[in-house]
Amino acid sequence: MSRKRDRIEVLAEILSICKTPHTKTFIRCHTSVSYEVLQSSIMQLVKRQWLLQDGEGCGQPKFTITAKGRTFLKKWLELQQILGLDIKAVNSNSHGFPADIRVETASVPSSSRSTRSE
Repeated sequence: MSRKRDRIEVLAEILSICKTPHTKTFIRCHTSVSYEVLQSSIMQLVKRQWLLQDGEGCGQPKFTITAKGRTFLKKWLELQQILGLDIKAVNSNSHGFPADIRVETASVPSSSRSTRSE
């Protein structure tokens, strides 16, 4: 069973598909999201100026990634690569820290420990 994608992954996937102009129908078929999620995502991308709506008045409008959208997508892919490396390292020990990071625990000297006597 595959995991559920989060919103930013859906946005990045839409931007990636829209490197060439495509209709909502095409985008929906290739992202496998509901119409409501697609509609909301496209509105958000257009509002942020990451996606441009082309061809109003001549059939279905098509959507194309903008320069701002390309910048976001590039940075998102770079982050994915970085996180991909870290995720492998995190799974290598039981504390959830990357293997190359030592986590020092503070030790309390026995003479400074307080004892309660009741």
